[in-house]
Amino acid sequence: MGGWLNTVYGTSSSNVWTGGHDAIYHYDGVKWTRDSISVIVPSGSFFQLTALSSYNADIYALGLTDDNAANFTHYFFKENNSNISVIDTFYRANGIKFGNTLWTSKNGSLYSVGHKGVYKYNGSTWSNILKTGPFLSGISGTDDNNIFVVGHLGQAYHFNGTDWKNIADKFSKDSGTLYASVWTDGTEAFILEQPQTGFPQKTVVWHGK
Repeated sequence: MGGWLNTVYGTSSSNVWTGGHDAIYHYDGVKWTRDSISVIVPSGSFFQLTALSSYNADIYALGLTDDNAANFTHYFFKENNSNISVIDTFYRANGIKFGNTLWTSKNGSLYSVGHKGVYKYNGSTWSNILKTGPFLSGISGTDDNNIFVVGHLGQAYHFNGTDWKNIADKFSKDSGTLYASVWTDGTEAFILEQPQTGFPQKTVVWHGK
């Protein structure tokens, strides 16, 4: 495999996908195969796959092109016969349609987090179900009624099935901190914090139950 890999997702030990810089790979239980991505990368730009998940038994992915000058085009993909095809796209400067990270709940719902908040997919379009200013970087939950999301500038929220509650005040008091990731099994939750001040820099793991 060439280049870096950003994400991995599987539905079984014989159906695993991983992707990153200019590539996506599939593992069938025996060998890895590089699959094609239907994206035209502009001259001077590079492409990277940022997330993989499933929805209605199909594999979906997110990716973007970057020209190293803060011009980003985002892509939403669906796998079909080992080919990853674009089903939606947007140029970031013109508005946000979906995020950079994917998560599928146990109910089978597909969510995305990133710029401007949390998005939910209905099979054809995305809806922005939680609007935020700062970038959101992590999402985890047990079902559609128990979801945690975290992100930049001290953003941390919990959804109880009815409304979103800001829970950032239960953790770091630094409003400029970065919550990079979150995980929960429904009984306990872990949040990974990367403080942006002080030296040497450190990583903090918050644990709640």
